[in-house]
Amino acid sequence: MFNFLSCLKSVLSVCIALTVNGVFVISAAQSTPQNDCVAQMKVAVNAINANPKDASAFYKRGLAYGCLTSQEVLTAVGKSRDSVKTKTPAGQDVSAVEILRQLKSEGVSAEKAIVDFSHAIKLNPKYKEAYLARALSYLTKGIGIDMESPEFDQTNKKALADLNRVILLDSNNSQAYKERALIRLHFEEFDLSIADYTKAIMLSPNQYKLYEARGSAYYWKGMESFEKQDFQRSVKDITKAIGLATDPRVLSSLHDQRADSYALMEDKVNEATDRKKAKELEKAKKP
Repeated sequence: MFNFLSCLKSVLSVCIALTVNGVFVISAAQSTPQNDCVAQMKVAVNAINANPKDASAFYKRGLAYGCLTSQEVLTAVGKSRDSVKTKTPAGQDVSAVEILRQLKSEGVSAEKAIVDFSHAIKLNPKYKEAYLARALSYLTKGIGIDMESPEFDQTNKKALADLNRVILLDSNNSQAYKERALIRLHFEEFDLSIADYTKAIMLSPNQYKLYEARGSAYYWKGMESFEKQDFQRSVKDITKAIGLATDPRVLSSLHDQRADSYALMEDKVNEATDRKKAKELEKAKKP
């Protein structure tokens, strides 16, 4: 029998490991030149030297370490992609899973950022921005950890604890709900994950990514129970995401996701329509 929960854990582990601030680390690193990271570091170090009890100074140095870590990830991913491509047949895409397998050996770490955020929190126990930043650093740290190891789960539990703290301090923090929802999905807590995505949507109602994410949560919940209504809810959310998204690449993926739910609902007509649309959008994005 196909073990879909094992598959789910593998897929979500990749998403969690790559996701920081709701976007791929790679994208964040590409938009931040390394010189800017170094400049941030110098400013933060000067502030710490001027006042070693300034929580915000340690927070800023933690952000600078996070910036440098993103650059390290970008470099490592580039090397990993090149390495994997040499082993991938022509015409096939290099999967995120394969890149992550190669990336583990690079030893990318966010430990220094975590230390600084922890010190900022020690100086100011109600520093919600530091809790959120430390949670995201734990998720980044997960890139260098074996996804099947207990340490990977422990790292995500630490991130979860920090996100819980953020929400206690700021019950309207949409990002904290979004990140917590993804971690809860990793731990197969489907209803809790859906509840967090719902709260995030209430706070940020026009983000297609949130509807897409909740649609995915309903899909995986449906895979566990095979309740048709969960696939219907997934379709509803993905349809909403399609209405909000504009990028052809994103829309192509969304139509494919919706088709997957239609397939499990045995709705062959709508599945075929979505598959066709996804292919049309895929062709449209190519030069």
